[in-house]
This record gives sequence, structure tokens and C-alpha cells, in this order.
Amino acid sequence: MTAFIVCAVAGTLALAFSLLLDGILDVIDLDFGFDHDVDGFSGGWFSLAAISGFVAGMGFGGIIGVGLGFGPVFAILTGLAFGVAMWYIAVLLYGMFRKLEGKPDELDMKRVEGQLGTVQTAAKAGGKAIIATNYLGSPRTFMANITEDVAVGDEVIIERLLSADAVSIRRLPTDFIPPTFDPTGP
Repeated sequence: MTAFIVCAVAGTLALAFSLLLDGILDVIDLDFGFDHDVDGFSGGWFSLAAISGFVAGMGFGGIIGVGLGFGPVFAILTGLAFGVAMWYIAVLLYGMFRKLEGKPDELDMKRVEGQLGTVQTAAKAGGKAIIATNYLGSPRTFMANITEDVAVGDEVIIERLLSADAVSIRRLPTDFIPPTFDPTGP
């Protein structure tokens, strides 16, 4: 029973730790680089959340097995069954959250065209500058091909998306007035 309690506590603490740190410990990729997309979810088989879910499930399942009066072998088998179920659920949730995040190539990056941006690094005409803009509610930086000199803080319009991280821009006219939001409607 003590081993099951230790597994349950250690697994639960590791699971809470992995959720609080939001994948920081998953920097080490233990998925070995092979594609294992099963039933629409992929990756995360060896993430900290999946492994700690297995350990916690094994501990709680073993505690339930012992509580029901099972012998050591059946308590271990019950713990393993719970552990595998928790592992599967953790991997399933990991895949669902990854799909919610979306992949950069799945997002419609064309939405960035026509948006206003701010120059972050000065550059001469024909060079490249870094610009910051707001994309889907989050700050985003792009490398920009420029045709005229720009200084830090200049406002620009993104003309065209060249790649996932590069855009072409043009400087705003000096008499440009950004549109304002009228809550009463047109």
C-alpha cells in the first residue's frame, strides 16, 4: 500500500508541477522523432504530463485495488490499468490542446496584410528591419523588406506577406489618421 501511496502523491505532484510550468520541462523531446498520430491526436506520449498521469493513475488504482481487498498481483494490475487509462487521457488532452493552439501553417497569415506595425530596428532603403504588429490578439514580430529608410518607432502598413516570418511594408503617409471605432455604428 505504501508504494501505491508514494506513486499517487509523486505522480500528482509531478502533474501539478507540469501544468504550472506549462511544458517547460518538456523542452527535452523524448518522443524520439517518429510520427505516432493515432486517432487524430499526436505527440505527447512521453511528455511529463503523460508520464506523471500514468504514475498517479497507477498509484490511485493500486490504492483502490488494495481497498477492495485484492491481493498484491491484482492490485498491481488494477494500478497498471488505471495508469494506462490516465496516460491515454493525458495524451488525448495534450493533442487536443495542441490542435487548439494551431500550427503556424494552418493559420491564415494573410490576415496580417493591411495591418499597422511599428518599426523595432532602424534600417536603410533596400535593407531589412524588424517590425511589431498585433496578430490574432497577440504581439508578433516580422522581418520586413523595406524600400525607404525607416527609424525606430515609425508606423508602417504591412503590404504583403512574403513568408511566415517576413513581410513587405510601406511607411504611413505623414497625414494618415488611423480609423476610429464608433460604437454607435455607421
